[in-house]
Amino acid sequence: MGSACFFFALKPAEALLGDTNPELIRTFRTVRKYPKLVANRLARLPQGKDTFYGLRKLCPEQLCD
Repeated sequence: MGSACFFFALKPAEALLGDTNPELIRTFRTVRKYPKLVANRLARLPQGKDTFYGLRKLCPEQLCD
């Protein structure tokens, strides 16, 4: 997300973002379509190492948007 951070810092009037990572593209599209739903679900996750490593173990292809 380094490039995305740079993009959001620049705040261009118009832009086109692209990537070759299908999981990242799916994530961007889901957040764009359902920002409040994504934020609410993320807010319910406990914070900490166990949650981070547990989520990192998941296979992205097996997750729903």
